[in-house]
Amino acid sequence: MNSGSLFSTFSRKRTYSLIAILSCFFIIAAKYQHRTVSIVPAKTSQYKTVIFDLGDVLLRTSKRTKASVVIPTIFQNPTLLYRMFGMDIKEEFFKLLHEIPAISTEPMYNQGKQMPLIMADWMTGRNIDEIKNIVEKHINKSPQPTSIKNLFRSIARLMLDAQTLADSQSPITTMVQLAKNLKSKGYKLYVLSNWEADSYKLVKKQNTELFNLFDGIMVSGEEKMGKPSPEFYKKLLEKYNLNANECIFIDDEINNTQAAQKLGIKSIVCKNTPAVCTGFVNLGVMILS
Repeated sequence: MNSGSLFSTFSRKRTYSLIAILSCFFIIAAKYQHRTVSIVPAKTSQYKTVIFDLGDVLLRTSKRTKASVVIPTIFQNPTLLYRMFGMDIKEEFFKLLHEIPAISTEPMYNQGKQMPLIMADWMTGRNIDEIKNIVEKHINKSPQPTSIKNLFRSIARLMLDAQTLADSQSPITTMVQLAKNLKSKGYKLYVLSNWEADSYKLVKKQNTELFNLFDGIMVSGEEKMGKPSPEFYKKLLEKYNLNANECIFIDDEINNTQAAQKLGIKSIVCKNTPAVCTGFVNLGVMILS
C-alpha cells in the first residue's frame, strides 16, 4: 500500500469514527431530553422554600436595549468604532466609576468582580439625582477621548433611568416556568435581589404574573442593604420566619451564593436553566426517571 492510499484509508477511518461518535452523542442527548423530570412535593421534601434572585435569573436585559445605546453613539462618534476594538466597554466604564467616592462600604459583585461602590449606593437607596450628577461630573472630568465619554454618558443614562431600565427587562421564560412548577408543588417562593427601588416598582408593575408567584420580596433599594451582606439574608429569614436549612437560594453571582451557604442556605449558581435543574436534582428536589 502506497502512502497515498494509506492516507486515504486513514481519512476514511477517521471520518467513520467521527460519525460514530456524533451518532452516540445525539442518541444520548435525545435519551436525556426525553427522560421524565418530576418535582418532589414540598410536603415530602426536606426543603420547603426557594429564594430567587431577579437579574439574570428571572429577568434579563434585552440585547436590543444595549444596542440602542451603543449604535446611535457610534453614528454620532465614528471614531468610537476604531477605539472600541480590543476594548472591554463594561470593564472601562466600571474602572471609571471605581474612582468615585461613595457612602457604601459593603461590596457588591457582578460576574465575580466587585462593582463600583457608587453603584452599591444606587442599589441601596441613595438619592438617584445625586448619583446622576456625581457620575456625569466624573465622566466629564475623565481624561478619556470625547467619543468614549459620550458612550459612557449614554450607558450611565440608560442604567440610571428607572423607566428605561424597567422597559429593558424581559422574563426568562424557562426560569419563570420552573418557578411556577415549584409553586404548584407547594414550595414557598421568595425574592432576594440587589435592585434599585424605583425601577423595581416599574418592573413589578410590568410583570404582575411573575411577581404574584412570590410569598415575599426583598430588594436592596427598599431595604438599604444588599447581597452578599449576611444581614440582608438574615432579614429575609427573620421577616418571613424561614428556616435556613429548609431554603434553597438561586443566584447568578457566586459571591452571593457563597454568602448564603455560610448561613446554612443551600445554593445553586444560575448559569442557565439546565444548570439550575441539575442543582435541584443534586439536592433531591427534582427526580429524573
